[in-house]
Amino acid sequence: MSVTNGNGVNNGHGIGNGHAPMPLNPTARDLAWFCVRTRPKSEHIAAAHLRELKEIEVFNPRIRFRRPRGKHKMWVTEALFPGYVFAKFNWLHLLKAVHYTNGVTGVVHFGTQWPIIDDEIVADWRAALGEDELALCEEMPEPGEEVLITTGAFKGLLAQVVRVSSGQRRIAVLMEFLGQQVQLDLNSDQFTRPDVREKLSMPDVGNS
Repeated sequence: MSVTNGNGVNNGHGIGNGHAPMPLNPTARDLAWFCVRTRPKSEHIAAAHLRELKEIEVFNPRIRFRRPRGKHKMWVTEALFPGYVFAKFNWLHLLKAVHYTNGVTGVVHFGTQWPIIDDEIVADWRAALGEDELALCEEMPEPGEEVLITTGAFKGLLAQVVRVSSGQRRIAVLMEFLGQQVQLDLNSDQFTRPDVREKLSMPDVGNS
């Protein structure tokens, strides 16, 4: 994670890479992004309460993925950076309010040094995750597995995966149709696993 000094100059060091940050002067800016530490598994609580404070901008990136649970895999959503959220505020006037917000345990600092996160980094994260600050991590199926087609003329039919292109997030499937073997190429948003058939009417979680 890149940090800057109070004048916006990048010091080239990450928060957790073993290098000591350059002396920082958070009062040199009216507003700056800081890394806020939260209670365990309370990132969403801290973010919600921080958003209730005036003149504070909050970024709480999350990731949605399948976690094995018994014989099935369930969708779960967790913090992308467990134990942390990010807040943009005036350090001089709002540090105390942020520190005592429900769910927050403090603002990351090293003695008298307060790392500031580059605005561009947060902007890049937001552009990548979208308005809901959510990254979708979806496993690609393996050859031989069955998938359920979710769009187009073959929606609702099962097909067997014969080829996977993980880099392009595409698969080739073979299916029986009108007594003939048909091969189709599908994008990752055109199929799902059969065990999530009941979720087809839900909004696309990739855009949620």
